[in-house]
Amino acid sequence: MTERMPHLTPEVRNFSWEIAQAANRAFETLREVEANITEVQKVALTVEGVELTYGAIAPLEKIRNDAQTNFRLLTEMATPVMSLPKSPFALDSNDASAIVVPQSVGAITEQSETLPADYRECLVTRYVQKSEAVVRQIKDGTLPENYALPELHDLLERAISLASTYEIMVKNGWQPDVVFVPRGLSLGQWNALLTGHRLADHSWTEGVHRTWAGFEAVPPIISLDANPWGIAVVSAATRPILASVSKDGEHGFNAANAVRALVELPSVGDASSPAAIVRGASPTEERYFALQLSRLERGEMPVDLETWTIGHEDLEIGGELGSLYFYFRPKEHRFKSIWRNREAFDNNDGVRPSAGDEDLIPNA
Repeated sequence: MTERMPHLTPEVRNFSWEIAQAANRAFETLREVEANITEVQKVALTVEGVELTYGAIAPLEKIRNDAQTNFRLLTEMATPVMSLPKSPFALDSNDASAIVVPQSVGAITEQSETLPADYRECLVTRYVQKSEAVVRQIKDGTLPENYALPELHDLLERAISLASTYEIMVKNGWQPDVVFVPRGLSLGQWNALLTGHRLADHSWTEGVHRTWAGFEAVPPIISLDANPWGIAVVSAATRPILASVSKDGEHGFNAANAVRALVELPSVGDASSPAAIVRGASPTEERYFALQLSRLERGEMPVDLETWTIGHEDLEIGGELGSLYFYFRPKEHRFKSIWRNREAFDNNDGVRPSAGDEDLIPNA
């Protein structure tokens, strides 16, 4: 049954416009203070014998945190209005380009009426947040210029394909999140993107470390088109939802239960074996890094501080086929991509259910 669309009065539209403009100002403050913090850090590194203390940048940190809180709050206030199909929010104004939220958000087309309300709101909110992060990353050179995020309506077919996956995860209590995934980046580019983010303990992230460097992973089969961006739905729980299960799906106290639950996901196209099911539901390395990056961009802590997530890719070393695993190591402040035996299992590692648009749409 199609949900009846509410009528937005001129007062509501004007108020929403003012909220979005306020969010834009908060974002400009955030971007400026982050640039100032980075500059202070660079200067400190050039002075021999000088160690930068947290107290030295505490005032800037407070401004940054306040701006980040204001931006997040104001964006969330404006997003529900802008996510409505046929929203008249995109006002006729010569200043429309100043709005922090891309105008395509307010004109997603009638197709978006088919999306569940909770998924639609999450999709639009994450798109707004990612758009601003991408602009900043292209400007500072951590993302190539051809990685500008497409208009949301251009990604709508992909988003619609993941709606049922999102709802299944909600039903199962898997805490799904929408993640925009830059595809085809090198390890060096991921390292740059995941470096220099301030964490709650006042430490800074220090990028990515692969323990399997020098070996080739068996990659997922993905046909990349001219658009380097994908969409994924990934469990964003602090630890893998289905723990105590091996990559081959045949070992661990929770293996049988995990396989039964995961086969329900539309993205699991190969259900010929427990191993195929676990692999099909596990995130690729870039999908996992994209989840962690999106959390850092919003000022949130990484997931997997004390746990490991099974990866989609397999890796052959010395004739033995193993699996990638991912986690964040607080002592090193780095995101780790490691190799483990496919039969291994532990109460602290397991499956973080995920699905990407390439799993559901051929040649996406």
